Amino acid sequence: FGFTPQFLKDLADGKVEQVVHTLPVSLGILAVMFGHEIGHRVVAALRGIKLDLPFFIPSLQTGTYGSITPLKSFPKSRSDFFDVAIAGPAVGLSMSMAAFIVGLMMTGYGEITEWYPQIPTSLLNSSMFIGAVSKFILPASVLNASTLAVHPLTIVGCSGLLINAINLIPVGRLDGGRIVQALYGRIAAGRISSITLFLQVLGAILGNSPLLLYWGLIAVLFQSRPDIPSQDEVNEPNDTRSAIGLTALVLMVLILAPYPEAAQQAAQTMQTMQNGRM
Repeated sequence: FGFTPQFLKDLADGKVEQVVHTLPVSLGILAVMFGHEIGHRVVAALRGIKLDLPFFIPSLQTGTYGSITPLKSFPKSRSDFFDVAIAGPAVGLSMSMAAFIVGLMMTGYGEITEWYPQIPTSLLNSSMFIGAVSKFILPASVLNASTLAVHPLTIVGCSGLLINAINLIPVGRLDGGRIVQALYGRIAAGRISSITLFLQVLGAILGNSPLLLYWGLIAVLFQSRPDIPSQDEVNEPNDTRSAIGLTALVLMVLILAPYPEAAQQAAQTMQTMQNGRM
């Protein structure tokens, strides 16, 4: 899946059916990203906050890893700022979860057709949250295979969950950074952002994750600084908003953290490499 060398070669050879087969996935991911952006803009309009045009982060696998949407006006309060920040991930995660669950059910209990995308089964173990949901829905016989033909909604949901979770990383002007800034203030947000960037780079290197490293570079180049302050920086968001924000951050960790089996395999690989050097 994605703009791989084989995909581009088939396209150059005139095999247009490749485009037709990937179109449902591409359109589904774009729909999730559109819903994410609309969530931000609807709430921003309700709170009287002006947003600039979004800048989409390109991806060869999914088309986009999300977007950067600058603020054009100062939020009246930290509560308003929080509402705008959480709205996008709330819509995007809801759409992604619905697509993922429906896709898994149609994969495990529906009729498999030849145009279903083939993915490594280990891909479902790349995330603690995605792995747990997959094991709960899919039959064990399906998960025991090395590769799996999945309904396109499965890939749409999986990709949407990862993209929205990455946007929830508490760094700078990412949605997660804005949530932390709204809840705990600009000084605390700056400290949390620095710690998160360090952990993100460390995790990308130790976990061999180009995606985390790529987003770390994007955050450093474009999103590392805290966002503009609210007009009222004194009054904090209420307990309900704090609970919602913490829930979103915990969900982000569960989605980005590898499933225990994958983490164990990574640890064994690192141990083998260390033993080879000795």
